[in-house]
Amino acid sequence: MNRNGKEHYSLIDQSLFSFLENSRTQWSIKDHESRYLFINKSALQYYGIPLKFDYQGCRDEELPHPGAELAPEFQKNDKIILNKEKSITEIETHIYGKMKKLQPHICEKHPFYDKNKKLIGVICQGRNIENPFIYYNLIENTHGSLTTIPPTDIFTKRELEIIFLSLQRLSSKEVAKIINISHRTVENNLQCIYNKIGINSVRELREYCTSNGITKYIPELFLNKGVAMINS
Repeated sequence: MNRNGKEHYSLIDQSLFSFLENSRTQWSIKDHESRYLFINKSALQYYGIPLKFDYQGCRDEELPHPGAELAPEFQKNDKIILNKEKSITEIETHIYGKMKKLQPHICEKHPFYDKNKKLIGVICQGRNIENPFIYYNLIENTHGSLTTIPPTDIFTKRELEIIFLSLQRLSSKEVAKIINISHRTVENNLQCIYNKIGINSVRELREYCTSNGITKYIPELFLNKGVAMINS
């Protein structure tokens, strides 16, 4: 195994290292090749990785935990962060914790720079998801990594919000109540959505979204406001 992650480990400021290591939330740092430079104790325990495991220089697929199967998705998002130097939020669903059960986990990823302001990798902060709206949606609809990055520029921000809620089988009135607009506005937006992609029903919309990866997108509005889920 090529553990070249160690070459940058000394660049992590010791005060930052102390803060991350003693934090109760999950922190990790990767280099520009998605090899781990640092994983704190909280993250190791949460992911179920033995504390004595030598993770430095490992990629996701080389770690002894169930989420390793999602490595291609994690690394794809790492490249987005590194290439665009922008932060993203991932929502990952796989086996976590001492109970070893399937559950969603939110991970905020940011570009990571050394003291000379050189981009050297990605820093990640993970935390549990308490919001049942997100929890049950993830468990029911996907096993993988979700994102708040719009998957297409075909739809407006508002249309993507309406699409997301429509995929939860909500009525126009329920969607309208959640995002605080009239149900007629929701219906007009849905018609615009249908016209853009040449469909005529929510069933066809669901098929389109599944085929085009839109089911892996969650609008930031719902992460920030914590909307409760309504199932019909």
